[in-house]
Amino acid sequence: MVKCVVCGKFLGPKEGVGCPKCKSRSHNDCVRVPVGVMVDYSWRCGDCQSKIPKERDPSTPVMSESCLDLAQSRKNPSVVASAAKTCEAEASNDVVSALREEMRSEFANMQNLMTSEFKSSKDSMSTFFEEMRELRSDLSAARSNFNERLDAFDARLLALEIARDDPIKSVETSSLEQALVDVKLQLNEREQEYLLNDVVITGFPEQKGENPVHLASLLGVKMGLTLDERDIVLVEREGAPRRAPDDSSAPVRARRIVVRFARRITRDEYLQSARVRRGLTTTELSVEGAPARIYVNERLTKFNGQVFAKAREECRVHMWKYCWSKEGHFNQRISKKVKDYFPYTASY
Repeated sequence: MVKCVVCGKFLGPKEGVGCPKCKSRSHNDCVRVPVGVMVDYSWRCGDCQSKIPKERDPSTPVMSESCLDLAQSRKNPSVVASAAKTCEAEASNDVVSALREEMRSEFANMQNLMTSEFKSSKDSMSTFFEEMRELRSDLSAARSNFNERLDAFDARLLALEIARDDPIKSVETSSLEQALVDVKLQLNEREQEYLLNDVVITGFPEQKGENPVHLASLLGVKMGLTLDERDIVLVEREGAPRRAPDDSSAPVRARRIVVRFARRITRDEYLQSARVRRGLTTTELSVEGAPARIYVNERLTKFNGQVFAKAREECRVHMWKYCWSKEGHFNQRISKKVKDYFPYTASY
């Protein structure tokens, strides 16, 4: 139970008026506060009120002349009470007015701040929507361009399908392709005819400062064929010099030696002598370097060389015995017992 600070009697937990400062409670009749009225936070009980300094607080509003006149007439108790009530009312009105002005100022500041933020957000949203409209326009243009290109591609594809299914155009295309193949074969034959006076020698190691003409003549003498300087038109290594990789210690494969004779009969004699003396090595010719077998063959075009490689591979697969070339034509033979041979041909 709580006692009243004025009369000292007990009161219920929900009865009386509580002081906001000291938290004490008093009867409503003792402090002259009607029942059911909520006191302001500035209200104080008798004990707290007695502890307030008597001098004037600088923060308190200045009393008006009417309040001073009423305060000076203290001889009349009724006048004093009326003056006190009037002063309290005026002070309360001044506080309320000050609070009202402060709240209005705060609300005005908040309103201005919200207005500026809203305008900034509005500008940002406007910029965002403008960018979205531009992006949408660009996407629409790109889609239109893509659709146009796709339509053009479909049209070309349809035209190609129609042309493929058209028998007349198919025949024309086939005839053109066949004509192109015939032209390529004719050019290959002309190129092979241009190489009929050439032979290719492989097996000679490549050395700096070598004389290819001397090597070709030395090989001819070893095969029993004496060559005159007028019999040879050109002797050189075929292709660009080869270099070994930096990380490899393997020897570099020597390039072939191409020999062009002035007459075809001299070339045929050179090839026939090489076939008779098959198996010659660099050791027999006293050539420096590792021993290697020497091969002499007629020179072929690039296409004929590929065809000859395929022909030899086919012989290897079928275990046939012989495969040779003569003037750009290739022949295969199964074994010595079978005397018949058949040509090997290939197309582009």
